[in-house]
Amino acid sequence: MRFYIHGNCQAPAMASLIREAAPEHEVAFREVFSLDLDADRDAFFEDVSNADVIFTQPVSSGYRGVEWLGSDWLASNAKPSTKVFTFPVVYHRGMLPQCFPLPGLHHSRLAYHDAHALDYYLRGRTVQDFLRDSSKIDFLPVEFVLSEALDSTLELLRRERVAQIDAGVSDILAERQQLGQPLFVVNHPERAVLADLTNKLLRLANAPFIVEVEGRELLDQFIFPPYLSVLRAIRHTGHGIRTDRARVDHVDEPREVFFDKVFKSYADLGEAELAQAMAGSDLSAYLARYHRACRGKSSSLKGDVAWLDKLLGRRSSQMLEDNRAELVVALYKLFLGRQPGEVEVMQHLNGLDRDGYERLLLNFASAPEFKNAGGGDALVHRAASGRL
Repeated sequence: MRFYIHGNCQAPAMASLIREAAPEHEVAFREVFSLDLDADRDAFFEDVSNADVIFTQPVSSGYRGVEWLGSDWLASNAKPSTKVFTFPVVYHRGMLPQCFPLPGLHHSRLAYHDAHALDYYLRGRTVQDFLRDSSKIDFLPVEFVLSEALDSTLELLRRERVAQIDAGVSDILAERQQLGQPLFVVNHPERAVLADLTNKLLRLANAPFIVEVEGRELLDQFIFPPYLSVLRAIRHTGHGIRTDRARVDHVDEPREVFFDKVFKSYADLGEAELAQAMAGSDLSAYLARYHRACRGKSSSLKGDVAWLDKLLGRRSSQMLEDNRAELVVALYKLFLGRQPGEVEVMQHLNGLDRDGYERLLLNFASAPEFKNAGGGDALVHRAASGRL
């Protein structure tokens, strides 16, 4: 079989999956945004005319000023026996509501922007302010996160419906939203998502093979770290997530290093160029929604916490207000005498949303690890010695 795949940066990744699974088949692809309209034209026509199967993302007629890049043109100019199937552009901000490309600032470290980092910079706040605040478990209100995720899903469903796609991705993302990081940035899906989508298309084409879900990642050259507040809102398990590291051009960096360099890049560009790039952008519209949501936010973390004050001291009220993850860490140190792992913190935060603070405390008090470590005697000793 001869395959031709047409679309954005997801097209070569899909081609790689097919080549990996079935090297005996011929696979060609084009990234429509970077295709050389003069030098690549003849080879492109030949790939289309020779293909037995074409997988194409929706591309409008007239894109880049030519008719022949449009997905309708492919169907009209392929040979009569060619099977043509349409799949959507994978773009979703559910886990990364703050992540946006800005066409005027789309290069290297600034290929994708954290809306709040840019907002903090333009408001004269420091990178340390941004890192501290965005690390809090309630930085983004739960209702705001869920609203942004719903809007992103509805937009994806709308695009799937309008383009009359043959194999959708919205159901795949819904299944994987609490497993790992389904999108490294808003338009770079992890291998598992792309493999599930490719296998849908292969089944439609009656291909005699499938691609493996597990294996080498293909679009992980840039990875945005999710916010803890988002993971809490979508009830993520915490597995497969790194909130403390970013990746740019295949190089991993601590989150602090990455954003320190981002702020320095913004300083080099200057406020005028940043404001021009943001004007009328989706990023600006997102920030407007965020600030409206925060103005109307009422804290649900205040209340009678005297029972917790007795254990943790008067710091507990501030913990509840500012950072519930810090509260969980403090309970681990008090009851179990150790530092928790990232996944353990996330699991307790999910339970806290569901069951409340009293159940959180009872879970620690009844934990076998607590009893095995000496139970109440150990707790009294740690509390008396101030080891929090």
